[in-house]
Amino acid sequence: MDTFIKIYYTIGYETLWNSTTVGTSQTSGNCLAKTGQALSRGRAKVEGCFKLCCAMATSLSKKEKGRTPGSAASGTARSSVPASEDEAKASIGPRVRGGPQFRYFLLREVPFGLDGDFSTTALVGRINGELANDLGNLLSRTIAMTIKYFDGVVPAPCSSEEIDRELIRTAIDAVSGLEGAMKEVAFQRGLTNIWSLVSFANKYIETNAPWALAKDEAKKERLQTVIYNTLESLRVTAILISPFMPDTAAKMWEALNIPTLFDEVKIGDAGWGGLKTGITLSKPAPLFPRVEEK
Repeated sequence: MDTFIKIYYTIGYETLWNSTTVGTSQTSGNCLAKTGQALSRGRAKVEGCFKLCCAMATSLSKKEKGRTPGSAASGTARSSVPASEDEAKASIGPRVRGGPQFRYFLLREVPFGLDGDFSTTALVGRINGELANDLGNLLSRTIAMTIKYFDGVVPAPCSSEEIDRELIRTAIDAVSGLEGAMKEVAFQRGLTNIWSLVSFANKYIETNAPWALAKDEAKKERLQTVIYNTLESLRVTAILISPFMPDTAAKMWEALNIPTLFDEVKIGDAGWGGLKTGITLSKPAPLFPRVEEK
């Protein structure tokens, strides 16, 4: 299934980010849709689909280069993309255009096998909201609290409350939901399942307020449980996002200092409780830098 994701992402990157007009982007979207439909039915040869999409995008791009500003070729819709939109696209830079952020956006925003719309505003929104804030900040702040309250050593969980059990159920549901979505080649739904865990883990932190628990020595065991459970939710998330954003998942794995080689990890390892206690963590680099639409 990871092969399908790579094919879909590659075609989307080559056609969408190399397009210069709405007409080209629309053709890219149609090509993505047809490729997705063919792949889901197992009837397409990867090389053929990829070459066809690139050829269509290149053909339209060449036509655009020969036009005067504001003109439109016969039978082709006039581009309505404002100059600021093009400038914003360029300002995002190759690090985003060729990185996991765009890979995530494409798979989360566009239902596999269907047409989809692209806008820089939507891309920036998902990067800053779902990747930088929800996932990246969760990793950074949890490890920071582990360092501050436990000298960087992963604590052992102790007491269990209903919200802990709800977090565990959410993680289990995310795993089963992803497995079901992947069988149906529904990547968007798969990512939605994963982000239900990411969102609840953020809620879990806010509800339990470990910074308040740390002020009361009598609540140290509760603090241990909250920190461990949040770190474990991040471990599970790293495994689940690996087909979609393998480099990001590997960085999370490294940040959690898990001794198992990440390349050997499978979805079956996403069962709850796999994080070993006693591991020492250090401050990680930001997982996703925020980007601005200029």
